[in-house]
Amino acid sequence: DGTTLSHHLRATMLFLRRLFSSSSLSQLKRLPKRGSNADRQQVYTILDEGPLLCTVAVIVDGHPVITPTLFARDGDSILLHGHAASRTLRAVASGAPTCINVAATDGLVLARALFHHSVNYRSATVFGTGEEIKEAEAKMRALTLISDRVVPGRWERARLPNDAEMHLTSVLRLHIPEASYKCRAGVPGDEQVDIGAD
Repeated sequence: DGTTLSHHLRATMLFLRRLFSSSSLSQLKRLPKRGSNADRQQVYTILDEGPLLCTVAVIVDGHPVITPTLFARDGDSILLHGHAASRTLRAVASGAPTCINVAATDGLVLARALFHHSVNYRSATVFGTGEEIKEAEAKMRALTLISDRVVPGRWERARLPNDAEMHLTSVLRLHIPEASYKCRAGVPGDEQVDIGAD
């Protein structure tokens, strides 16, 4: 009946909102069973629980540049900040295609053979374009989120940025239309010949 159809339609829409758009850019080609380029919640969990620094990759003057920086997630966006003179941030703010990665190391995987050594990890890679946040209240809110991700509550306990410091600080919002995650967990993949040599 109409109620059941409405319920199914609502459930389908909620499910689709959890998925990213995908292309060959975010498609996992090697060991795809370790991740996905569709699961929004898993990507967001890695972004939120991962290390404080992300790496931002963008083309600047025809050359690839990669920069580590603090960040925070705000809904379906990543917030970045840095000095207003930063060439990386200027490139991202111009709308250049940008890639951001966050990777957490969970443990070393020491196998019997060097070839099978590895690392247990969680990694999220985001593809998108950025824009500068210029409106004063939105800029201050973004800086609060970044600061409180590093040390929760620090924004309330330290001197706030003055006008000169705010002028020297760029704050960007990078929307997340496409992303992927990849993880490894577990024991080494030892060859039988190496196990038998023990």
